[in-house]
Amino acid sequence: SLAITGVFGPTSPTNLIAGSLSQTVQWIGLFDIAFLVVGLLSARLAERQSRSDFRLQAAKQSLANLRALHERIVESIRSGVVTTDLAGRIYTFNAAAEEITRYREETIRGQDASILFGDLTDHIAKSVRAVQNGETSPRFEASCTTAEGMRVRLGFSISPLSTESGETTGM
Repeated sequence: SLAITGVFGPTSPTNLIAGSLSQTVQWIGLFDIAFLVVGLLSARLAERQSRSDFRLQAAKQSLANLRALHERIVESIRSGVVTTDLAGRIYTFNAAAEEITRYREETIRGQDASILFGDLTDHIAKSVRAVQNGETSPRFEASCTTAEGMRVRLGFSISPLSTESGETTGM
């Protein structure tokens, strides 16, 4: 093969033409094989991507279903449920909380929870200590002025909201 391609051996014009033709055929064959391998790898990658896309879509749908179930559960609870972020701003406010306070979730979301319960600093500290000690969170009471200006007495407890890793994200 080396003599045919002109690397070793005589370099007559006939050998150069024969060598060029032979070398060209070899290169075309090599490119054909490389093209085939790239095509097969591309098809395999596309198949894997398709399966990954399908699994991702299934996971998204499962998460959406779980979120909807969670929202239906919280909305169907007959006790008022209010969640806050770590800064004490109201994040969620279920239908029972709306009924009790007459505030609409849209208008109260983002407001400080102290407008409903007063200063919560000591209550939060007591509740967190109780949870850390494995005790039941204590119950508290507060006077609340409803959206209509009426005074109502609210009984409540505070529990930390945590991620799966145990990081507290709100109350």
